[in-house]
Amino acid sequence: GPTLFQACLTVWAWDLFTQDTCFATSCQLVDLVGQGDPFDSLGLVADFTWMSQGTVVMFEDLSQSAVQPLSYFWEFGDGGLSTDPDPAHTYPDTASYQVCLWVGAWTGTDSCFAVSCQLVSPGSNGPQAVAGMGSGTTLKVWPNPT
Repeated sequence: GPTLFQACLTVWAWDLFTQDTCFATSCQLVDLVGQGDPFDSLGLVADFTWMSQGTVVMFEDLSQSAVQPLSYFWEFGDGGLSTDPDPAHTYPDTASYQVCLWVGAWTGTDSCFAVSCQLVSPGSNGPQAVAGMGSGTTLKVWPNPT
């Protein structure tokens, strides 16, 4: 299939004093294959496992990367957040929650992030106890503009 796409950003502004609008659009060509993933050499893969005792869930980072240290950002699905590599989180009940782990690697000139999301059910015995769930979904995002 095609690998070259045009990506456009349009910004709109409203001037309250002149009662006028202004639009600006910038477009660039993006090659999704061309040079390949610039961070393939990092081997960055986000992954985790978990186990629970009642509504307390212990998470273990299983991420892989050729560079260290990594940065971590957990979203627990109930509004809770953490930057610890292996956090524990207490949920308000035993409902199922979508948990995402964002892992970041710094190359010295740029950064790369990978994310893994899993359905977590406090009170169960861990990921193998959640019927029909795979090993999670991984997404790589680069570069990270500042």
